[in-house]
Formats: sequence, structure tokens, C-alpha cells
Amino acid sequence: MSQRVDESGGLEVGERSREVFELLPGYPKAPPVPLPAPGDLDSLVAVGLRDGGVSRFIARAAMAVTGFNRFLRQDPEALEGPLRRHNARLPGLFAPIIAASAALEDDPRGLDGLDRATTLVLGARSLYEDLFAGRLEVERHQGQALEMGQYPNFFGTSLIPEPPRGRLFKSADASRINVVVGGRLFSLALWEGGRARSPGEVRTALEGLVEAARARPLGDGEVPPGLWTNASGPTQMRVYQAMRESAGDTASLALLRRGLFTLCLDLDARPTSNAELLLQGHRGDLGNRWAHSSLQIVVCGNGRAALILHFTAYIDGNTMMQGAAGIRRRAAATPLGPAQEASTSAPAPGVTAISFERGGAFAESVRSELRAIRDEQQATFEIPGLGRTALGGGQGAVPAFVVALAMTARRYVGRVPRIEQFMSMSRYRGVDVLARAVSTPEVQRFVEAQAAGGEAPGQSAALLREAMESQVREGRKARARMSLPLAFQLFLGQARGVQRWYMQAVGALAFGVLRLFGLYAPQPPEIVLSHPELVPDVPLLGRPGIRLSYVGCFGLHYQILEDRILVTVMPSLSWKVSNADFIAELRGNLERVAALLAEAAPGEKAGAA
Repeated sequence: MSQRVDESGGLEVGERSREVFELLPGYPKAPPVPLPAPGDLDSLVAVGLRDGGVSRFIARAAMAVTGFNRFLRQDPEALEGPLRRHNARLPGLFAPIIAASAALEDDPRGLDGLDRATTLVLGARSLYEDLFAGRLEVERHQGQALEMGQYPNFFGTSLIPEPPRGRLFKSADASRINVVVGGRLFSLALWEGGRARSPGEVRTALEGLVEAARARPLGDGEVPPGLWTNASGPTQMRVYQAMRESAGDTASLALLRRGLFTLCLDLDARPTSNAELLLQGHRGDLGNRWAHSSLQIVVCGNGRAALILHFTAYIDGNTMMQGAAGIRRRAAATPLGPAQEASTSAPAPGVTAISFERGGAFAESVRSELRAIRDEQQATFEIPGLGRTALGGGQGAVPAFVVALAMTARRYVGRVPRIEQFMSMSRYRGVDVLARAVSTPEVQRFVEAQAAGGEAPGQSAALLREAMESQVREGRKARARMSLPLAFQLFLGQARGVQRWYMQAVGALAFGVLRLFGLYAPQPPEIVLSHPELVPDVPLLGRPGIRLSYVGCFGLHYQILEDRILVTVMPSLSWKVSNADFIAELRGNLERVAALLAEAAPGEKAGAA
């Protein structure tokens, strides 16, 4: 399928923007991110450069001869455009292991599935309108505006598995949504001509789609058209290439990418808890999804609802929580009327049933990949009595939790694995989320001392304070400026032709020499952590029921409340410890950490991260 390009900026016809951090009028900008100093190699040491005279000399020489040092001395304001367009997350297309699901609080009115779906469709539409009209409240940190450029990615944003890496497509059309019910896929035109739809009209339209899907249930051997969007990246590339050879499939893909978001009606599901709801949303019926959408709204038959939000579409954890809360609050405030409220003077919403000729041939490959990452054990746990109050108070609870986690991991691995925690960089303009190692030498020292035993009175508490404070320092350093790897990617992005080839060759040579002499050893993550901010409308966020293929041990989503901790575990493909045993061990170590913190004087506890 060839791209049609307009004459005003390289956008495909019907495309809204190529920015991943979209700049919207009406919102103040966050400050520009400071660039690292030419001699500051801290972020390279954090990813595997051995800190020594020879390694620093080689790295600095490479930076000098490529012109990278001159690049680092420029005004950070000049990098706003490249930062907003820079996409480092593709080709991350394997939705179950990359996207995250958010359980929403119930509507207090006790709505059934279709009424809840109606309110959520209109709530999401309301958030879209407020956002693009400049009415959304600006998020701030210590009075300073944060980056708001990820919020447009909730709407009209699709992942396109177009070789070699895939791409994002942001639709300029806000008239349609995609709807999946019973494995059947539809495009529904709700706002053509800019006309607002009433709750009654939306519910009537959804009832019609449910009836249409039930009249044509999937037959034996029939493949749900959305199943392949949950496949791995390489498989999706093959499916997409095959579909491009079909004019009908090409038209269907073009129509679906115009959708403002996707509504998934899981009307046969009736989860009774937030944990069950999260699991249903994330892994309950992957054939009843269209995972190319950055935002999928999953509604169950009993009115419970969750969102699936795609990290590769540049929606980070805190943005997920705030955006999901915004949709839920607007939905709960949406009044409902009878279905016959639908106007007879306005045309009914247009419906297009979607089908594909080519995708079904890959169904067994997709199902095999999904079986490989499926995990049947309990994934989401509540640890009562060990929240922020017990773990030092405020954000100090986060480093305390990490220490207890390191103690737990050592119990099974025999050492402290490399633990990386995602950190928000939204205080700066157009900067990606950061993953930084928090298994510091001080954390390792404390954990090993605990394993050996026999410390003098007070020594354990002192070592614990050092372990927690080291994480705070590491976080501050990481958030203080742009990392060198990101700066070098932007530097390369501005080069062309022979100049680009030269820079790449020098960089490859320098790191090749460092590797050869053991001075650079990239350290893949063994444990990855996500700790999104707490939002009452969104009680759970995570990826339950799957195994992660890109970590050595496991991943965790955790939320520390005042009196309890919520944890969702995603074991790696090779991790053999049961989730229940792991959580029991973690609880014991949290109790030990809490007891040590209780020994310390209030003024001696570690500060906030």
C-alpha cells in the first residue's frame, strides 16, 4: 500500500501528526531537558561502561572526533523538534507483554454492560474534546508545567506493522470508533459532520452491533480478525505484508486506523474483583481486541470496565493512570436516557463490518506465540498492613520496597540481580520515560549483610538507610539531564549520508574496542519495576497472566497505599518460582525492612525519591 503524501509537511493524507510528543496549542511547555556535559559519562556507566581511565579516554575521544561534544554544547531549546519526533519504542508490537491494562472503578449507578459502554464512549470523547480544545488541566510538579504531549496519543493513534520497524499513525478523523463484539469487528461512525450523539443514540447503535454479531457468530475454524494484532512483531510484519496484497484488506486496515479508539464488548465475562477484571481486560479474550489501537476500552457484561493502553504508542504509566481516571470520571458524570431517545431526524450512525482475507492463514502461529507467554497462576496480590506508613512514609516507601524486593530476589537467584525501575521524565519537554538501575552497591551491601547475619546492634538500620538513600541519589542523577545514549541518537538523527556513516563507524569502533578489553558490557535487565502514581479512579494497573520475554527474572507493577501494597507479577519465560511463594517471601522481607525502619529515629529515615 503506497503512502499518499500531502504538500504541506510530509504527512500522509488523513494523518494528524508525526510527533510522538504532540505539541498542542493552549498548553504551557515544560522546561527543556538539560544536555549532559561532554565529559559526563555517568549515564554510560549506568548501562555497562566500566568506570576507569582507559574506558573514559576511549569514550571521550570518540565523542570528540565525531563532533558529538559540539552537539552537547548547543542550546537545549534547539532540540525540541527532534525530541518530539524521536521514536525509540518501535518495533515493540507484542501487545500482551508491552501494553498495560488499567482496571476502572465501577460506576456508582450499577450500570449494565451496554450502559457502561455508552458512558465510557462518551467519557472518552469528552476527554478528547477537552484535550484538543485546551481545556484539560495542566499537570504540574512544584508549580512547573509537565509535558502534556503524550495525552493526544490516547486518541486516533494506531500502531502500523509496516516493515522494517513499524510506525505510528495519528488520524485526523475524529468521527469513528472501532467496536469488537463476539470476535466481530466493526467501524462505527458516531460523529460525522461534527454532530454530538446522545447517550440513547450511542446505546442504540451498540445494541445493533451486538445483535449483528450474535446473528453471525464465529464458526468452527473461523479466526477473529483482531487476533493477529496481539502477535509478536515479526509475525505481525508477515501478516501485514500479506494483507497489503489484498485490496479489501488494505481498505479495512485504512478504515480501522481512522478509529478514535476501540471499544471491546466482553459481554459474556462477569469479573467479581478488580484482579479478575484486570486479567479479563489484559488476557481474557485476545480475539475480541484490536490491539493496534493505543486505547482499547473493555466492558464486561456486568458493567465492569478496564482500559488497555499501549506503551509503544508513547503512553507512559503516570499518563495511563491520569488519562484513565479522566475517562472514568467523565463517564460517571454522563447522564443516561432511554434507548428510544435516539433522534429520528438525524441519520443513524454508519456501520461498516470489517473482515480480512489474509490474516486467518497465520492464526496457528499467533496462537502458538500466545501460548508461549501465557501464565495461568495468580498474578495480582494484596499485601495488607505494609503500606507507606510502615515503610518510612511518603515516597520513602519506594526505596524501602526495592530493598525488600532485592532481598527476596537474592533468596532465589543467589545474588542481587540487576533491578531497573521506570522513572518519569515528564518534568522535561518531549523526553522519554527512563529505566534506571536501583540495585545500587549500597543495596547489595545491605542485602548481603542480611544474608550473612551477625551485624552489630544498629548496623543493619544504618546500612538500610544507606541503601534507601543511594536509590534517591541515583534517581536524582538520572532525572537531572538527558542521557548520553538518547543524546547520541538525536545527534545521529541530524546527520545525513557520509557524515552519518562516519559517526556510526566511529561509535561502533569505540564500543567494539571497549567490549574487546572488557571495558563495556551491556547489562540487560533482570527485574523491571513500574510504580505509577496512585489515582483513586484506577485501582489497579498491570499485565497479569503473561510471561515477559525480555527480562531474566520477572517484572512487577506495584502500588504502595497507606496501609497495603498491590503487586502484579509478570514472570520471565525461564522463572520457575511460583508467584504465591515469591509474594510470601516478599512479605516477610517487607516486615523485616519495616521493623528496621521502626528502630530508626524519625529524622534518620531515608528521604523521598
